[in-house]
Amino acid sequence: EAQIARLQLQHLLSNTDIPPRPPSNSVSNSPSNVSRPRVSKRRAFFTSASISEQGSNYYWMLVQKVSPATYGVKGATGREFSPTTNDPVHAFSSEKKLAAVFLHHMHRVTERDEAIPGIPLLRLLVPLQRMDPMKKISIHASTVDMSSKMDAPGGKQLYGCGSFGITMGKLQDFERSGRLAVPHFIPVVFFKNLSVLTTDDGNAMFFTLLKDVPLCRLGNPTEWDSVLSSQVHLINNEKRELGRLRKERSSIVDQGAGEHMHTIWSVEDDVISEKQDLIGTIQTQIDFLKNRSMAGQLCMIAEEVGQFLRLIRTASLQFGFDTPEDAARSLRFSLNEISSKICKSQHGTLLCDGTGGRSNQLNQPPSKSVVFLHAFYLPKGDFNETQDTHYALVQSCVLQGVSHLCISPSQYSVEWLDSLVTVIGQLYVNKGDVPFTLWLGTQEKAFNTFLNREDLDVVVHNASSKFLACELAREGFNVGLLVPSSCLSIALGKVGG
Repeated sequence: EAQIARLQLQHLLSNTDIPPRPPSNSVSNSPSNVSRPRVSKRRAFFTSASISEQGSNYYWMLVQKVSPATYGVKGATGREFSPTTNDPVHAFSSEKKLAAVFLHHMHRVTERDEAIPGIPLLRLLVPLQRMDPMKKISIHASTVDMSSKMDAPGGKQLYGCGSFGITMGKLQDFERSGRLAVPHFIPVVFFKNLSVLTTDDGNAMFFTLLKDVPLCRLGNPTEWDSVLSSQVHLINNEKRELGRLRKERSSIVDQGAGEHMHTIWSVEDDVISEKQDLIGTIQTQIDFLKNRSMAGQLCMIAEEVGQFLRLIRTASLQFGFDTPEDAARSLRFSLNEISSKICKSQHGTLLCDGTGGRSNQLNQPPSKSVVFLHAFYLPKGDFNETQDTHYALVQSCVLQGVSHLCISPSQYSVEWLDSLVTVIGQLYVNKGDVPFTLWLGTQEKAFNTFLNREDLDVVVHNASSKFLACELAREGFNVGLLVPSSCLSIALGKVGG
């Protein structure tokens, strides 16, 4: 079945329209054709032998515009700011994060979830699809300033003089573009039926607490006791950490901080508040497991899950499995593991870019969208399962028309990347005329592994993968950005609609 699916996907590839890119037809095994590494101050650039000299020069100029990766914000002055630093000169409130500002102006619901107490609701006051598609939302320096009680640093000092603007209609298009791709051992029919259980509000706490327990053992009360024990251990550790944070907060004195003292206190208070929320959530879960009246509810949910599992075992073909053994194999995975093997893809854009040494500066979005590919990396696992997971990722690239994929290798092992490259080579390059370029952020040990391949165009660089994806989109390429995240929130019905 997997071979048939791959053949079907290859057939789909032959009907996929992918826009042209710089010439890369010159493929040769001769050393003279291999692009030499180019190095400038703090910049490195390597291309595989399959990319022509003309294409290599074009990519080199493009990469030179993009700033290196950073977790902070750096404007024209060169000063870098971060919402997580304890340095009062470089700190700013989390209320001034662009994502927080954007969601604030989209009227995000701020109260807590009732189905899972303590968890923020990830939804808007008015559903996006019901908003006026002609309405435009704009973010600029003054918008950032109005979103926070903190004065310094100001929005212009953080994000520059640019602005970001987008219509609700465009955001609605992004939302409708979402797709899920699954490996062959997790059939779509099975996942849809499983989601009926996991997204039910009455089952939310059950599956949230037992997300790491194999599906086939969810009805075993000893698993609940094990989860309770681990949660008690976790809350004790978090309380100790909270005590340390409070002690650190109280020890801060107004010496050498001056006008920045209020800012550093705000940052410390944000961290303490988040830790208190986490402890409250864990305590709610502990109380849920200890509450005798809840035990009956857990048993009822476990019985419902047990009926579902028995139905799968007796009618595995109806749920998309080839054999009962395949069904039994999938039931040995936990909900968390299943979610990590699924790839969620969706078109979107970036509120900021990073060029010329600046990072996370407000700018108008590219006319072409970026495809965000949400796939999770598990360092351990069967190699064949890893390849099947990669198949779901590459299938998402096909569905969304991605021809340039940006990855930050520091978030993945070389073995994981090598497996991904193999699957890309099988499904894209071996087809013949379908161009596909893999952009890898600098990882020294990856050079020889990927640059010596002749079945795939590879560019190794040390620019920010996020900012590079933005610039590729501005150049008109169909670009995808790999985001290391699990689809567990979707499986629990917390996001995604």
